[in-house]
Amino acid sequence: MSSPPKKKNTVAHLFSGGVAGCCEAIACHPLDTIKVRLQIRGERALLQKSAPPKSNNFIAVGIQIAQKEGILSSF
Repeated sequence: MSSPPKKKNTVAHLFSGGVAGCCEAIACHPLDTIKVRLQIRGERALLQKSAPPKSNNFIAVGIQIAQKEGILSSF
């Protein structure tokens, strides 16, 4: 005999989805902010026909944002 299928708990699924969405936003939003800042730097250098800044390192840009604007500025 097979057991009857278990009922899905809608509230638990909604809560789990909300928690997963928050975790994704906390992890990816700062990285996306750094990526956009790097893209803007490259475009400005092309428009002004100047050399791009020396610190095109992903981590260095993140540190610069944290120092100048604060750690929570990318949220």
